[in-house]
Amino acid sequence: LDMTRVTESIDVAVNHVQLFGLFNDLETIPRMLGFVESVQPTGSDTATWTVAFANQRRSFNARRTRLEDGHLVRWDSIDQGQPFFIEVSATPTGDERSVVKVDAEFNAGGMAEKLGLAKPIASKALKDELAHAKSYAERRFIR
Repeated sequence: LDMTRVTESIDVAVNHVQLFGLFNDLETIPRMLGFVESVQPTGSDTATWTVAFANQRRSFNARRTRLEDGHLVRWDSIDQGQPFFIEVSATPTGDERSVVKVDAEFNAGGMAEKLGLAKPIASKALKDELAHAKSYAERRFIR
């Protein structure tokens, strides 16, 4: 199965604990990352994710497989045939500054992936999403 993996990061003028809190809050994730339509909790460490990317909409069940409080969270698909993971980390770079990094892997499907076009498209989209997440976090925490 061909997989597309993208990693992007951005500097944010918010402390890493506050920033991590936004990315670890299932209700806030769709407000931060536009390709995530919803994340509905189904258990203490499971949720149904609905994502839309490149005109494809998919829902899948995922489990939180890693949690380093205040720093890193990772979700992996638990559905057969729906490979996906997303890992988000927030690292302090100063008193009220951090770097947020998103690492994601998914099956983009179709010709774009076969031709190697999915990765640059996904990288650009993720970069744009992180710029949106940065402004969301900074609007929320900078007074």
